[in-house]
Amino acid sequence: MSQTLRVYLQKRFRQVETAKILHIHRSTLLYRLERISEITGLKITEIESELHIHITYEMMDRIKEKSE
Repeated sequence: MSQTLRVYLQKRFRQVETAKILHIHRSTLLYRLERISEITGLKITEIESELHIHITYEMMDRIKEKSE
């Protein structure tokens, strides 16, 4: 699900583009996004949540780079 969220944010919440990149149906994408929201308690489309998610991904990427 991490890849789903990352692509969705990179595509600026464009559902059709995100689904195409992930090679899934749009309804599958919507289901995944709903599950992510349920699990994390975040409303993904809120700017505050988007900022937190972007910062988290940035930190994860930097940690991964340093460990390689």
